[in-house]
Amino acid sequence: MPIPEPSKGESEKDYISRGMANSLMKKEFPENKKRLAVLYSQWRKQHGGKKPSESKMFNSLLAD
Repeated sequence: MPIPEPSKGESEKDYISRGMANSLMKKEFPENKKRLAVLYSQWRKQHGGKKPSESKMFNSLLAD
């Protein structure tokens, strides 16, 4: 299954929110932590290896 890519000009927060809500991603990666890790990996790939910001969403999902 193809992992969604960040759209041009899309913020990190919007991309992660979109990916976390994506029904195919939920099916493929039912655990929030795994889905989040996959999405952040895709984000880094598209942004030259830059680490994502540690947003409130990131921290709250990792706490689950």
